[in-house]
Amino acid sequence: MARLARTPGIRVAFWTILVVAGLLLAELGAYSLSLLSRDLYSHEDRFLERIDFGTYQRYLESRFDPVVGWINQPGSTLTKETCTGNPIDHRANDLGAREYSSVDAEVVFVGDSFTWGSEVEDHEAYPAVLAGLAGIDVANHGVAAFGPLQATLRFEQVVDNHPSARIAVLGIMYENIRRVPTAYFPALYLRTRFHWGFKPYIARGEQLYIEPVPDITGADPKILVRSAFRDDYWAKPKARFPYTVRLLKTLQSNFVRLRIRGKLNEWSGIPKFAADYEDPDLSARLRFVMDRFIASAHERGIHPAIVFIPQSGNDLTSPASLIAEYQDSDATVFNVGDADMDWENYRHGPGCHPTPSGYRDIAYAVYQALRDRL
Repeated sequence: MARLARTPGIRVAFWTILVVAGLLLAELGAYSLSLLSRDLYSHEDRFLERIDFGTYQRYLESRFDPVVGWINQPGSTLTKETCTGNPIDHRANDLGAREYSSVDAEVVFVGDSFTWGSEVEDHEAYPAVLAGLAGIDVANHGVAAFGPLQATLRFEQVVDNHPSARIAVLGIMYENIRRVPTAYFPALYLRTRFHWGFKPYIARGEQLYIEPVPDITGADPKILVRSAFRDDYWAKPKARFPYTVRLLKTLQSNFVRLRIRGKLNEWSGIPKFAADYEDPDLSARLRFVMDRFIASAHERGIHPAIVFIPQSGNDLTSPASLIAEYQDSDATVFNVGDADMDWENYRHGPGCHPTPSGYRDIAYAVYQALRDRL
């Protein structure tokens, strides 16, 4: 029996069984993880189940823009609930800017929902508050869900409507660095209800360049969505057999790689978005956009200002190193996180926009940074 156990055939069978058992255990573990941590894998199928395809044509007619992706519907009033359940009217004028915006504006604002002023009345958005502090006319061309590239392109679209403009302000929420390379907003945000977020983005070839909005008019929206999920910078593989291989692929994806680093940073007391700003590729893409905005403003004889806005008081420093690169430039680039603000009352909670008090604090920080030019 001892000799039999040492024969080559028996040894091969033993190791084959051992390897197969190990692979089966690994596959079982990877499969179990796919059930427990669904966000590790593509949410393409789950997202498609939620989409109301009946809204697609209406979106094309009311909000789609071939340059920036989407805009505020001109002349519209949108009523939305705040985090506290209060209905708020958001009014857009004929240019799609917030209602109080003036063609005689001396300061033109572009950015995302933090610039637009989501969850507060028209007069409580930070550009409106700054207008009162400085005693000047402003134009607020912020658009919810915008990334910095879209905001820059929107500035180039609308600025000629404001011949008196002296200052242009690009508002960048810390998290927005993640929006720069994505071609489809839902590929980055798992639970968004904004289904048609096809957008321009910064792509990388031999050099960085702007990849425009795809032509989505007349296309099959389901095909567009599936293609966007699979090709995006933040794409993740689907959870399916072989699960072990899929797990290895998802761990190498940009989405999981940076999200894991971000979570590890949070657990270690490091600012949430530090990993994003430390990433050479992401920071290079954002720098590309910032330089484009600065150059566009200067071409029109307008002073450029770039404002980094924290989501909450939990991270006030992530973009500090990038901001430092521009301190000797001919633009005003600053961090609202450096201001003395009431962070306890900045917003109502996670996932919420600033409170009226929070927006006032942002306005005062911007006013202080630009005071000599206002």
